[in-house]
Parts: sequence; structure tokens; C-alpha cells
Amino acid sequence: MDMLDESGTNQLSTSIALQVVFGSPSRGCAGSGVCKMLPHTVILPKDWLCPVWAAHLYWYAFSNTFQLSFPLAQFTQSDRNKWFAEDKFLLEEAFTLPLWLAKLLGENNYSIPAGSYPCETHSKLTINFKIAKQKNSLTRTRQRLLRGA
Repeated sequence: MDMLDESGTNQLSTSIALQVVFGSPSRGCAGSGVCKMLPHTVILPKDWLCPVWAAHLYWYAFSNTFQLSFPLAQFTQSDRNKWFAEDKFLLEEAFTLPLWLAKLLGENNYSIPAGSYPCETHSKLTINFKIAKQKNSLTRTRQRLLRGA
């Protein structure tokens, strides 16, 4: 899906390499959704159990949308069936962007609302997200922000 502004031009604001863990944060990364987004440079501990997927985030600030684009080669057919059935990605619960990422995007209060999001598969697997700005919240703990959840 090409993201176009009112003039009909594609206005990519930012591209960020990152790592994604699928699942629901409240269920310990079980289920469907985005559990964590981590900087691509993070070295994970040896006892890390959750699968981590390389991705690029393409941010379109004019429309509060972004795309997560994953190289197809990293997914087995079983992985694709589990998370991307029928060209949809189900986000069971809202996901608040981690502070490190939100700051790169120029804001610190973004979330992805729960819902079903369209996916495209060409040379890469791409999920198209609409994001929402949250009201300031003091309930996000420092530990959760640092973990990337």
C-alpha cells in the first residue's frame, strides 16, 4: 500500500531498522499482535526465548501511519499462517510504542489500536498500521519502556 498525501505524493518521513517480537504483552508474548519493538542493534541475552524478527519501519507522519516491512525469507510457511492468515495481521490488544522509537518519530505518546491490519506480500511482507496519539500517561513504568514493550 503506497501512503500518499493530499498532493498524491509519497511522503516518507522516517525509516528505522528494528526487531519485532510478535504476541500480546499482557500474555507474555503469546497470542497475536506486537509484544515488543527493539532497536536493531540490541544484543539479546542467551536465555531469550521469544522469536525476534528483523524489520524496517516506514513512518508517514502526515497521515499517522506506518508500515512494518519484513524480509520474507525469515518466515516459514507455518509462521506466515500463524500471524498473517488471509492477508491480515491481528493485534489482539493495543500496543504502545516504546519510548526509544516514539522519540525517533518525534513524539512520545503513540500507540497502535487493537484491530485487524492489512498485510501485503511481494518481495517483503508488509503490515500497514494506523496509529493513535495517546494522552500523557504516568502509568508506563521505566522497566517496561526499556524492555521495548
